[in-house]
Amino acid sequence: MEKSMFQHPYDQDQEALSEINITPMVDVMLVLCLIFLVTAPLVQQAIPLDLPRAAAQPLPAKAETVSLALTATGGILWNGTPVSPTALADRLADLAGRSPVPPVLLRADAKTPYDRVAGLLAKVQKSGLSQVALVTQPSEP
Repeated sequence: MEKSMFQHPYDQDQEALSEINITPMVDVMLVLCLIFLVTAPLVQQAIPLDLPRAAAQPLPAKAETVSLALTATGGILWNGTPVSPTALADRLADLAGRSPVPPVLLRADAKTPYDRVAGLLAKVQKSGLSQVALVTQPSEP
């Protein structure tokens, strides 16, 4: 069969590639993204700015945490100082009135009965304190 000048250069048996290979394009885009991620912080540092002066209030200090400890004998410690149950209720009420309310870290001896721990936790929550964390020892592998 003789080929005419208007005939496609491929044979009839071969099909032209109808799919575009996007792998090289994805490679180039990933390299461009990587370059952008590396250079973006450098551009921020290279911009010379003369920031204005202002008489701003200092940021408030980070709220301190309150540590409540429950001993095996039933004693209650407020930041390491023994406290009576009535004084504890007063201190918890004062603590709940602060702004911002500091978190309470509740530590209990492993030999302390659960009902005492639950009772102390209930007193803390009843006073209006919601940020309470139970402190434990990390378990050994």
